[in-house]
Amino acid sequence: LGALTRLVAVGGLHRVLLALQASGLALVQLARGHARFDALLLALRALQLGAQTSEAALVVTMLGLGGLVGALPAGVIAGRFGEKRSLVAAMIADAALFVAAFFAPTTALLGMAVFVIGVVSSLIGIARQTFVTEVVPFRFRARALSTLGGVMRLGSFAGPLAGAAIVAWQGLPAAFLFAASMSLVAAGITALFAVLWVIFAFMGRAAEGLSTF
Repeated sequence: LGALTRLVAVGGLHRVLLALQASGLALVQLARGHARFDALLLALRALQLGAQTSEAALVVTMLGLGGLVGALPAGVIAGRFGEKRSLVAAMIADAALFVAAFFAPTTALLGMAVFVIGVVSSLIGIARQTFVTEVVPFRFRARALSTLGGVMRLGSFAGPLAGAAIVAWQGLPAAFLFAASMSLVAAGITALFAVLWVIFAFMGRAAEGLSTF
């Protein structure tokens, strides 16, 4: 603990916390890479339930509609409860909704679950962007957002490949399990780095107290 406290004191609390949160957000983006595979996954599930092609397309449309409708309340929720709490809760809800979507017995219930997934995805996106703009200083904000976007695109590239491989190997249920588990992994990463943030902030205050003493 003493060594870590000196590290914070020498390197600067601000830089340590920024590096910590940047690493956490990068890992979350990689874990959330399955989001680009969601539309195809949900369409396949609708067809599996006996839906026509047009009905399956309508189910996928509910994903975007939920994101559109959920944008305003998502901003209110993130502002009231905080970005980290909103991210963790939204990603846990995302995992539960994917399980519910897979077990939906009808196309209508699947569409309802997909709509709520869209709402939750909107909360994840808004909370993530709000967190970056509030934590990162203005002069580094463009670099931070571009880096976050690059990691997001990397996850968006790897996620569909992994999802397609899982569907071909183990079938559609395994792909839904993969999507749910990755959301839980992202929630766990967010919670872990939030705890580390608190620990490093405490150590930074302790280091400042020692230096003034």
